[in-house]
Amino acid sequence: EAVLQWQFKKGQPSAQVSLDFRLAPDQEPVQVGKLKSIRIADAPAGVAETLRARLAQLESQPINAREISQIVGAVAAGYRTSFTKDQATGDVTLTIADAAAGFAQGDAPRIRIGGDVQATKLVNKVTPLYPPLVKQVKVQGTVRFAALIGVDGHLKGLTVESGHPLLVESAQRAVQQWVYQPTLLNGNPVEVLTAIDVNYTLAP
Repeated sequence: EAVLQWQFKKGQPSAQVSLDFRLAPDQEPVQVGKLKSIRIADAPAGVAETLRARLAQLESQPINAREISQIVGAVAAGYRTSFTKDQATGDVTLTIADAAAGFAQGDAPRIRIGGDVQATKLVNKVTPLYPPLVKQVKVQGTVRFAALIGVDGHLKGLTVESGHPLLVESAQRAVQQWVYQPTLLNGNPVEVLTAIDVNYTLAP
């Protein structure tokens, strides 16, 4: 599709065009510096303590961003990680924050439910398409979203937490069409903050 939009000089004879698509090696750990400090925002005390305990052994060590994201995802689904590097010293501050904090608060009350539990309430699940080009280059993995589900069970907000860039768009298109059973608290409908994982796996 991109080539069809190219423009050539008038009168130029036909020519053969080749495109070179290259991906950064997804298997390599992402090293960004040494972890100097950890900042945890908007997390309950118990979650923050557990995160600090799990991550304490990584302080002053070279950072593997993927490993840290996996630890945070296992302990606190719905939280995202970001890194700030001091260019002078090379030290890095890790910030862990609620990925749903960016969703505007409406009139309806809001609760948080784990992704596995909320998944059991799906009443309409559109299966994401595995992009053919992405299959050809053998990209697989999990795309994780922070989601806000409205009182009617439809998605009101969706932000990407992690995932390969070539898989995000396909996953997002499908998830935006998902519908859940409305959630009630004391008989009243509530909005739900949750995590959604979309898995892409190549056949062996």
